Amino acid sequence: MIRHSGLLRLFALLFVLLLASGCSRFFDRDDPLEVLPVEQMYEEAKTALRNGNTSRAERYYKRLIARFPFGTYTEQAQLELAYVEFRSAKGEEALSTLNRFLKTYPTHPHIAYAYYLK
Repeated sequence: MIRHSGLLRLFALLFVLLLASGCSRFFDRDDPLEVLPVEQMYEEAKTALRNGNTSRAERYYKRLIARFPFGTYTEQAQLELAYVEFRSAKGEEALSTLNRFLKTYPTHPHIAYAYYLK
């Protein structure tokens, strides 16, 4: 019985190693969204928004929020993402983003703007 459980552990360990090695395919290290620092990612999104490229801005803001879940850049990115979604006629997504922002950052300096967008 002891040999059987040892063999089972070995197979479980091999399975986990195979699974972990396969996950690397899902993360492309050549993708700038995976390697840019938070400040640069925020500036890229802001520049795209200023230039009217809302799809690029949305992509950068969403990735910034996913990669860096805390911090001042993330707070501002969430608010600007709601604006981008609003401009892109994605009303339900914008409302969802705004509700999340209002719930998460009730004392944010730009909370009045969030209520205005809502």
